[in-house]
Amino acid sequence: MTNPRDLIRSRGAPVPLARPIPTEVRTDGGLMINLLHAPYWRGPGSHPVLAEWVWHLSLNDLLALRTFLVTPDPETGIQPEAAIDAGLKDHGIGSYLGTFVTHGSNFNQVRVLFGHAPKSMTNAYADKPATDPASFNRLIYDLLQKTDTQASRNLRYLRRLWSESPTRTETRLIMLSQVDLASELSDPENSPFTADLLSTGTRMETKL
Repeated sequence: MTNPRDLIRSRGAPVPLARPIPTEVRTDGGLMINLLHAPYWRGPGSHPVLAEWVWHLSLNDLLALRTFLVTPDPETGIQPEAAIDAGLKDHGIGSYLGTFVTHGSNFNQVRVLFGHAPKSMTNAYADKPATDPASFNRLIYDLLQKTDTQASRNLRYLRRLWSESPTRTETRLIMLSQVDLASELSDPENSPFTADLLSTGTRMETKL
């Protein structure tokens, strides 16, 4: 029996050798980006909580967005990023960290980062912790509704780009070193290990 087809029919085909291949996913560093200058507003300071708006733009729209960010307002002479940062501080929300674009081959993901912390809540919502998303959203909403400030106009522009994108997210990032996990897990109201609502309908406390 010399025909390979006959050998396969009689004894079967050999099992192919397969080995796992370790993979890594990293941002493509192949694109060289020239940074023109450092941020021109003062440092945002230390905020344990960040709010992030993420959306996607075409390359042409990215060019338009960058032009917007670096062009001073014709009335005030202030660039939008500096105005937004000052407006967030004045409104007691926190600070503007910047508008970022993904460094990679896709090159179309935009991220806007805001920082906020409990000590920045010196306004009508001071009784609400800054880690509460609802209080942050109310403050941002109030700022967006103003029509007499450059900060609100510029922030509305960014928010409009976000809302018009078919792929967008809005998230909260909390610095892990600032989170009191021991207290959170020990609190029966917060701990996921102290509730058995699905099976019994009542809360059952369990010691950690």
